[in-house]
Amino acid sequence: MSSLANLKNALLLTPGSLYSNIVAVIVAELGLEETYPQIPVNIFSGENNTLDFLKLNHTGRVPVLIHQGQSIPESLDIAQFLQTTYGLGTLEAFDREVVAEVGRWRAHRISAIWYGKKTPDQDTATFEAKTKQTIQDLNTAIGKSDPEIAAIRSEAIQTRGEIFTSYDAFVNIRDKFNLLLDETNSALKNHDYIASDTFTLADIFATVSVYNHIKNTSSESVFTTRPYLEAYYKRVLERPAFKKAIV
Repeated sequence: MSSLANLKNALLLTPGSLYSNIVAVIVAELGLEETYPQIPVNIFSGENNTLDFLKLNHTGRVPVLIHQGQSIPESLDIAQFLQTTYGLGTLEAFDREVVAEVGRWRAHRISAIWYGKKTPDQDTATFEAKTKQTIQDLNTAIGKSDPEIAAIRSEAIQTRGEIFTSYDAFVNIRDKFNLLLDETNSALKNHDYIASDTFTLADIFATVSVYNHIKNTSSESVFTTRPYLEAYYKRVLERPAFKKAIV
C-alpha cells in the first residue's frame, strides 16, 4: 500500500470484504468510480494497523472514503456523504425507513458465522494467541507515538477476538441473521424491494450481505426455504453496478 498522507480522492478498501463490496457498489451506482479510484488495503498483512491508515480510521476498519484529503469511514456515513455532496441516484440514504432497514443488516457481525467458533469444543487457542500478538505488535509500533489511536484500535481487535472465539456469540449471530433472512423473504412476497417501491441503499446492504454469506459459506442453502429472497437476490445482482463492483 502506497503512502496515504497526500491522498486527495480515493476509496480505501479490501477487495471482496463485506463492507468494501457494499461501498464499491454504492460508488458504482452513483457513477463515481473515476472520482474515487480504489486503493487496496491488505488487512491480512496488517496494512490497516499502520499509523497512516489508523489516522484515517482509528478502528482500523475498511472501507474509508477520502474526499479532498478528508476521511469518511463507515458505510452508511459514506453513502450519506456522497448523496449530500453529489445528489446523484435514488439511494435514499437519509430516508427513515431505508436507514432503519440498513441498520438491521449492519446490526449483525455475520463474519462470525464464517470465521467464528462453530462448535462448543472448537479449539480457538491459535486465534486467541494471534489476537494477543497483534495487539502487542500494534502497541510496540505506535503505542508511544499515538497512544490514543493505539488504544482505540486495540479495543476493536480485542472485541473482534472475543466475538470470534465465543460459541454463544456464533449461535446468537447465526440465529438472528437467519431470522432476518426469513423476515426479508416474507416481506419480498409482495414487494420488489426491501424498504421502498424502488431500489435503495437498503437493497445494496441486503444483497451484498447475502452475496458475501454465500461466497464465504460456499453454499446457496440460504435460499432453500426462501424463494422470494432468491428471486430478488438474482434480480438485483443483474444491475450493472453490482456486475462492475462486487468481488
